[in-house]
Amino acid sequence: MKATIALIILLTLTPIMRAQTAPPQASPAPSEKQQIELMKKDMEKIRFSLAQMKANLLTLRDPNEVDRWRNNADMWEAMIDQMDHMVQLMEARASSGNNLPAGKKP
Repeated sequence: MKATIALIILLTLTPIMRAQTAPPQASPAPSEKQQIELMKKDMEKIRFSLAQMKANLLTLRDPNEVDRWRNNADMWEAMIDQMDHMVQLMEARASSGNNLPAGKKP
């Protein structure tokens, strides 16, 4: 039950935290470098939440809850790995001087 409540809180707070870091709509679109930095900040928040989730796994006694939370943690870990890959691609594209959106030609 505690694990379910923690998950609900996590899923509720994540969009709120993201909204707080989002630039106001009136400002110009962030540069690619700014987008990369925003993504890295989001990834750090997710990593912190994942670490808490894994720590909570050690307190669970019900095998079904342990499996459920381990699967959830594995999913978030895969998501972080995917985001890391995306950041690497964005950084490579930015360093090569190709700052155009994908599919756009000069």
